[in-house]
Amino acid sequence: MHTVASAWLLLAMQGPIHAPPPVPAQPPAPAEADALRADTRDAVRRFLERWRAAWLAAEDARRPNAFRLATGEARPAGAAGAAGAGAARRRRQYLFDRTIDRVSALHCHPFERSGPLFRSTIVRSAGGGQSLCPAWSDAGHPAPADEGSSLDAALAADARPAIASAREALLARLDTVALALPDDDWVAGQRVRFLLDAGETDRALDAARACRADAGWCALLAGYVHQRRGEARLADSAFDAGRAAMSDSLRCAWDDAAPLLAPPARAEYARLSCAERREVDARLWWLADPLYAEPGNERRAEHHARRVATRLRAALTRDERHEWDPGRGGDALAETLLRYGTPSYVFWGGETHDVAHTGWLRSHGLRPGAPYLALEYRPGEHRAHVVPAWRAVRDPFAARSADWSLRPAADADAASWWPEEHYARAGAPLVQLPDGQTAMLRRATAALFAVAAELPAATLRRAAGAPLAASLFVTHHPDSVWQLAHEPVVAGGRLVLQGRLEPRPALVAVELPGDTAGGVAARTRFGVAPPPPLSAMRAGETAVSEPVLLLAPDGDAALPDDPDAALPRMLGSTRLPRGLRRFGVYWETYGLAPGDTVDVEVRLERHDRPGALRRLTTTLGVTDPQNGVIVTRWREPQPGRAARVVDGPVPILARGLVLEVSRLPAGDYWLDVAVGRPGRPAARARRSLTLDE
Repeated sequence: MHTVASAWLLLAMQGPIHAPPPVPAQPPAPAEADALRADTRDAVRRFLERWRAAWLAAEDARRPNAFRLATGEARPAGAAGAAGAGAARRRRQYLFDRTIDRVSALHCHPFERSGPLFRSTIVRSAGGGQSLCPAWSDAGHPAPADEGSSLDAALAADARPAIASAREALLARLDTVALALPDDDWVAGQRVRFLLDAGETDRALDAARACRADAGWCALLAGYVHQRRGEARLADSAFDAGRAAMSDSLRCAWDDAAPLLAPPARAEYARLSCAERREVDARLWWLADPLYAEPGNERRAEHHARRVATRLRAALTRDERHEWDPGRGGDALAETLLRYGTPSYVFWGGETHDVAHTGWLRSHGLRPGAPYLALEYRPGEHRAHVVPAWRAVRDPFAARSADWSLRPAADADAASWWPEEHYARAGAPLVQLPDGQTAMLRRATAALFAVAAELPAATLRRAAGAPLAASLFVTHHPDSVWQLAHEPVVAGGRLVLQGRLEPRPALVAVELPGDTAGGVAARTRFGVAPPPPLSAMRAGETAVSEPVLLLAPDGDAALPDDPDAALPRMLGSTRLPRGLRRFGVYWETYGLAPGDTVDVEVRLERHDRPGALRRLTTTLGVTDPQNGVIVTRWREPQPGRAARVVDGPVPILARGLVLEVSRLPAGDYWLDVAVGRPGRPAARARRSLTLDE
């Protein structure tokens, strides 16, 4: 890892830096410096109070109309006649339901007997103060869009110019104070904070680069700005420099990923020592990286950026809207923002609810902290949940594609999907590719690995036939990712990617980048355990590869038995649609020489056959398509049947056949291949497949 100084130098070389402000020849005396800090904090507080007043006024102006509509005291403009009256009733009902939901989230008390509607999303305050129940927002609400959007969009349009002017005056004051107190962490941070609030990302980056406070804190500020500018690679570098400057204990607390985990996993994580957490954290962020093809790790950088944002806003115990005192629920607020980021909309129920809420808290011996707010996040295609299931973090090489639930399933209710963490991607929306088919063929010192998958045009948001590019990545460690293959593909088609894998467990990923024309980025990733190479086989040992499902040739054409010709024909799924009832099967044997006398059996049998009937068909070799069994046997050498010889340090024989399964009932099947010398145990391999209705 770079030292802080070298990382900072590298960062400085990646873009122009305006000259830092000159340092006064005579720094202020300690008493003068303390007074200057106090005055500056008062100035910041006054600005925050002014912003808060403008925001509460805007919320007040929005609320009465919504409440009147909900209670039927007013009707939407333009509603006329029967159709208009029906639309007005539906609108009133919608607003009433939405108001009830928001008020329920506002009064989020974890120990009430009749819990809130949002209890599944509750973030509790350890100090017993105000808990939070974040929820999805109404996409049509006239609130700011999402993380990184304009803070002032929450204000009434006519109030924004005055607030912007007041913020600029505050920034001018902070610039002046930074000249007098160049080593003050708080001043340096507030300059960056208010510049980003103003949307001045270039000026914010200049301020972070000109920072002369603690070197680690300055690096974190630079990372924060880069992340908000959508520069994940630069953000990652800066955050690494900032973390390197921390003590071990501080870094352990900063990196704490427990809030992003489900409760059982969180408890297990909490029992780990700091040294053990470092290893687990490295695996977690390795697995949570949205796309290996993109430089940097956007999700990890977002996590650190949220940490910086929390520190900046909690510095005065109260920011524009929120109380940061842990005894008033500030710890729940910090956890919510760490898990989900800046809300899309912050709901305030008004003074009436504030009074009622304060009374309730006091009656339960808790400290009040008005205004009381409910945080909402706008659902959308850019929002993703990339932290995998805990079992994948424990054992990455046993991970399955299903261990990542990036977005709600297509047939699920999006409003009910609420993961432990989520974030809004800066790039194209990210979707999961459907499960495909893999092949693993032994070679001299490695395994020839291939993966095939369907590319639904609707999933990829592209027209059928649109050109795309797909990449295959392999990784064994958080610090190493290699691209094995890169091939052109088309939307609505099928991809087949292949490359050589070392004989050790690995994580593989298939990725398709997004574009600026509305197409999404797509991926799948999972663990693999390559078989031993041929060079590791013992004398006399035999083995057979897992059978591979192929697109059957047309008519009477022969099925390819050469791996170079067979693998490109891999089916993109082991789930066969009703229209596909004829497919090829390819497999290889290892250690059996050409000309050896061998018995070959290929069996396709339903998983759910009754036990006695299954034993009978296995014993007698019955072929019964109506009951879900097909068995094919032969002995080689046999006229008309010849296995292809593939070069290798031990004999490799490739075989293939076409199965006609149109008479089989729909269901889940085992496809078993067994090859062996007569009178000796056969080498066996199996694949699961499904015949759809």
